[in-house]
Amino acid sequence: MREQYLRESVATGPHAVNRMRELLQWEILAGLHRAESFRHIAFVGGTCLRLLHGLHRFSEDLDFSFIAGGDASLLTALPSALRKHLAGAGFDDVEITYSDSLGAVTSIWLKFPGLLHEMGASPMAAQKLSIKLEIDQNPPSGAVTETKVHSTPSLMAITAHDMPSLMAGKLHAILARPYTKGRDWYDLLWYCGKAVEPNTELLTAALAQRPSVHCQTGVEWRKGALAAAEQCDWNAVLQDVGPFLENAIDRTLLNKETMLSALKKA
Repeated sequence: MREQYLRESVATGPHAVNRMRELLQWEILAGLHRAESFRHIAFVGGTCLRLLHGLHRFSEDLDFSFIAGGDASLLTALPSALRKHLAGAGFDDVEITYSDSLGAVTSIWLKFPGLLHEMGASPMAAQKLSIKLEIDQNPPSGAVTETKVHSTPSLMAITAHDMPSLMAGKLHAILARPYTKGRDWYDLLWYCGKAVEPNTELLTAALAQRPSVHCQTGVEWRKGALAAAEQCDWNAVLQDVGPFLENAIDRTLLNKETMLSALKKA
């Protein structure tokens, strides 16, 4: 698979690194499926939107949330399970580190040496392509999950938050994050275009865990998002999301006027 992925990613030209990362993300999900992890955790976040729902931007990391009743003991077994799976796909040199120093959030870093050099994306053979997995062991209550079946790179069933719950997570990031992340705003514009309504129960529980200056409950999400859009640094939005956009023309949509209009109609 390694050689196939190298050929496929390089063929995408300017998005070669993004495409290689995405192929590896799929392999990681396949490894999680084989380890039966999706009995305990659900896929969330922007990469979930990209891979399972066709969001038109690339993503970097993989985010997961524990399901009620999930067994946290699986986390310590994941590095060896992922190492074994990735070795079978030709990535036997992957470096994996595990950290739960952030309390409720467990991080697993996967670093792939040599790939960037082999792709011609770096002159340094030692430079590594990195992907981080973050798993929230204490997520807010109220999420609704669904199962998505995919057959590439192998047949797998992925447990994920449904679209309203994913939107609630994205809104909470926009409302409570102390800095501007352009990918959040691009994703919110995408949700507005899909006419998705957020899971307000989940958003309210998330705001109780980490409050926002823009609103206090999920039912006030529109008012809060409008206030956040007014205060947003839209130049910072473009700088953050630009390298990940499949279609460069999408940059023209990322401005305060377009976002305010979309939110008022959503």
